[in-house]
Amino acid sequence: MANFTKLQPIDMGELPNEAKILTLASAVYTGVASNGATSPTYGVHFKLSERHDKYLILLKNKGVSGDVTASVKAGNSGLWGTKDLDVTIKNGEIAFLKIEAGRFKNNTPNAEMKALAGYTADSTEDMKGDVVITCSTSDLEVAVIKQPF
Repeated sequence: MANFTKLQPIDMGELPNEAKILTLASAVYTGVASNGATSPTYGVHFKLSERHDKYLILLKNKGVSGDVTASVKAGNSGLWGTKDLDVTIKNGEIAFLKIEAGRFKNNTPNAEMKALAGYTADSTEDMKGDVVITCSTSDLEVAVIKQPF
């Protein structure tokens, strides 16, 4: 069975000023991967380092087969609500999302997200500390940038 792609966010606080502009202009996008199911869900996930971190998520529609709807899955903290953030990206366009860690972070192991991402029950991946982004097509590419403020 396949797994969602695990991303490593770009940490803007660790780069010199000149590199920040270059990194944003040519952000490294990673394609989504299938969970391997018969009717697959595609997605990525990434680990948050701090509870109050802010992230810029770039969602790029590769322009292959029309509009793409992506969902940033709600976390399981219970304090921030349980609503996913859905955004539709037009064919060939890029969406920018600024998120705070609390609403979308899985604060405890999350078996539902683990299964959605295609991990088997015996996998050591527990999705604790992760944010999960899904869509129904492989036409999405994602870049995640940790903001220094």
